[in-house]
Amino acid sequence: MEGYPALAEVMSLNDGLDIFRRFSTLNALNLLYMQAELVDLEYDLKDIAAEDCSADAATPKNEGRDSYHVSARALRESGRRGDDLQWAKVLEARNLLKEYNSSLLQYSSLRKLQPANKNDLTHLREWLSRPKHGNGFLARDTEGDPWLLSACEPDLIACTSRHEDSDGITKCVTDCVVPWMAKYLYTPSAQTDKPDLIFFSNARLEYAINISSSVLSSVLPTASIFVLYYIRSLSLRLGMIMLFTTVFAVALAVMVKARRVEVFAATTA
Repeated sequence: MEGYPALAEVMSLNDGLDIFRRFSTLNALNLLYMQAELVDLEYDLKDIAAEDCSADAATPKNEGRDSYHVSARALRESGRRGDDLQWAKVLEARNLLKEYNSSLLQYSSLRKLQPANKNDLTHLREWLSRPKHGNGFLARDTEGDPWLLSACEPDLIACTSRHEDSDGITKCVTDCVVPWMAKYLYTPSAQTDKPDLIFFSNARLEYAINISSSVLSSVLPTASIFVLYYIRSLSLRLGMIMLFTTVFAVALAVMVKARRVEVFAATTA
């Protein structure tokens, strides 16, 4: 399997690699154009409504026109009398509003999506360029611009993210430690079927990080008690208390997704 089918499989199986352009400028431009159309429609509708409201009801051809603003039924049935200009304008505005509101909500949702992670984007670019994988099938055309051009990077989003609801230490491990391990500790062999791109299990990484965090959370308070037990100088002991408190606050802020007020409360306690 090659080309787009292979790319779709990689994106669907690996969180963070389903990276796409949100086309922010183009979406905003589309909204601006529809908004301008709606402004014109609004003014046209007001003018037609004012004209209908001021029409001479005594004239047979104007019969009922002065009631359109107080009777939706009369407005809907105006077409039977061949005088449905206002109702036609209402339907035109309704259709455009439906499209405009839908586009506006979609644009709002797109703006809330997380930007693509730089490491994930690098991995995707590597996959696209490697002979055993993408083989550069997008490099020959403008279709690859969303991923290959640096100018498009600020406009890239990820539909899923490995970092969603992750704490600071998890992000550090996945963004720094894992790439380092892949670069220096993993060497693909030409005599084996090992791939030249590897993927780490998020579940295993989180499991290892959780164990490490639990061990550190138990060692840190115990270590402070152990050290303070052997310090006889009162001034030095107070200094060590300040040091351990700072280390505890930093560890809490990095290892746990806590708000500043929660870190402050835990440190004070």
